[in-house]
Amino acid sequence: MKYPEMKWGRMEAVVNMLGGETGIDDFLAHQFVLADPKKHKKGAKAPEPLFTFAGRFTTEGTKEFVAAKKFVRDTSENARVKISFIGSNFEKHLLPKIECDVAGGILNIQKLRRASIDLPKNPDEPGTIAGLGGLEKADTGLYGFHEALAYKQSVGDSSPLVGFAYDDNNVLWAVSADWDDGGWHVGANSPSNPGEWDAGNEFVSR
Repeated sequence: MKYPEMKWGRMEAVVNMLGGETGIDDFLAHQFVLADPKKHKKGAKAPEPLFTFAGRFTTEGTKEFVAAKKFVRDTSENARVKISFIGSNFEKHLLPKIECDVAGGILNIQKLRRASIDLPKNPDEPGTIAGLGGLEKADTGLYGFHEALAYKQSVGDSSPLVGFAYDDNNVLWAVSADWDDGGWHVGANSPSNPGEWDAGNEFVSR
């Protein structure tokens, strides 16, 4: 336990201030924006959240996730993740990746409310990584991204998905998938790419 001396009375007060258990779920899904009143002028509006909570699913974890064995072109009826195309960046930088001892847990699906780039543009436009709660939340690795595609496919959701993962050289990539030709078109771009993600794109995060 991280805070062994924390009294439940204080925690209960926080839960009540957030609106009970439903409020806690919304807070963990980054639907609340916490603002320091000392840093905001009186009457100034708090920044609008960049994302809206769109779903949550559980992963089992795995001892070994071999990207080259999971991200394969396969649009057959029984394919858990149907993939119809793999982009050159993804193929070159991320297919060689092997993730080991990946813990299971809960992952969130967040829907982008307005067009945004990944890195901060200015104080009012923090970028998608910050909007998801920082790299600790945004980086789900290739296993998490693959599981998110499987989840979306299982519920009949073919809307675009974006995630973040590191390659073997510890370089961060924004990985994405759009549904076309009976499967996902999977690609990868640098988070420093100046192009914006469209509103409505979904992101997977912790």
